[in-house]
Amino acid sequence: MKLITLNLWGGIVYEPQMEFIKKHSVDTDIFCFQEMVFGENPKFTPDLKARENLFNEIKQRLPDFTAFQYISPSDKFEREQINLKENR
Repeated sequence: MKLITLNLWGGIVYEPQMEFIKKHSVDTDIFCFQEMVFGENPKFTPDLKARENLFNEIKQRLPDFTAFQYISPSDKFEREQINLKENR
């Protein structure tokens, strides 16, 4: 079994990412993508210039795969206090 995890950076470097995904789709069982945008329209976000419909674009490029999405709560770190133990 082959699993590839890839940070997509919102598709900012789209063409190299799509070439990589296409090349490896023939022998990969599972892709895990991070920093993906789930919008409906083929446009770019104003702040980061990320592709708003990246999830759908990749889904079209991987027709033999089943796509699942998990959207992390945006306020997770605001709601929870994180205590880090200091190494001594």
